[in-house]
Amino acid sequence: MKAKTRSIPGVEIGSHASSLFGGIVAYWTDEGNTVPRSKPGLRMINLTAHKMMMLSTATNELVDDSAIGWDQMMGGCSPRQ
Repeated sequence: MKAKTRSIPGVEIGSHASSLFGGIVAYWTDEGNTVPRSKPGLRMINLTAHKMMMLSTATNELVDDSAIGWDQMMGGCSPRQ
């Protein structure tokens, strides 16, 4: 996200008694036939970005001798020595 917050449209998922996707219903029909209208529940979903940090300790031997690079294994983080 380029901004700290973002709002996106979403479907209000309530009871699954009459439909599986928030009131949106699909029908098989022949060409030219009509289908009943559905009224899905819609809502805005607000996303807020938060910073994630991690601290890890490893020996020099583990970092130097690992078959997988330590920074690759830790998701791009570089070890400090």
